[in-house]
Formats: sequence, structure tokens, C-alpha cells
Amino acid sequence: MRAQQEEDRQRAGAAVLPFAAPPTLAMAVQEEAARLQAAQAARRDALLARVASGEPAAEILGAPVGAAASAWLQAQAAEAATPRATGTATQSMAARAARARRWWRSLGLVASVAAVARADHQHRAAADR
Repeated sequence: MRAQQEEDRQRAGAAVLPFAAPPTLAMAVQEEAARLQAAQAARRDALLARVASGEPAAEILGAPVGAAASAWLQAQAAEAATPRATGTATQSMAARAARARRWWRSLGLVASVAAVARADHQHRAAADR
């Protein structure tokens, strides 16, 4: 919900596109993000496991790492080590994307039914006059 609100705020401040975005664009972006997360999961998990074991971040990454970045990596490693109730982050992202698609489709269906019902009601009210 928060991500949707942030997206709406960014969209409101963005320049108007000279074309209409395809309706499947958001779904395609979410699916690609989930695919990328899945592709990087093994490497990310291995890196975080090494950080959790106490190995210095600079040694793991092969480059100098600031104190803030090192602390952030340690926090990520601690969070990753905490068992989650359901599956991996990738699975939860895919599940969220699927729920969002169903929600938007349901919303469209409800809006369509409401519009037809309103038009029917107005038509009948006009006929009764």
C-alpha cells in the first residue's frame, strides 16, 4: 500500500508522457523485478552469510567500505538470518505482484458493474418521469 502511494506521488510529479503507457507495464516491471531478485538471491545470500559470520565487508566485496555501509550490511545479514514465516523475499514479491494484479482486475470489474448499474438506474428514473 505504501509503495503504491509513493508511486502515485511520483507519478503526479512526473512529466506527462506523450503516449499512454500500456496497461500491462506495471505488471511487466514487477515481474522483471521479481526475476532479478530471484537471479541475485544466491549471490546475495552467500554475501550476507559471510557478513553474518564476521568477515569484514571490505574483504568480501574486494573494495573499501565505509562504516555506514558496513553497518547496513551487518543489519541486512542479521535480518536475513532471522527466519521468515513464509518463503523468500522473491516469493513474497511475486505473491504481492500477483495479489496486486488480482486486486486491480477486481477493482476494474467492480467499477464496470457500478457504472452499468448507475446508467441503468438513471435510464429507469428518466423513463419514469
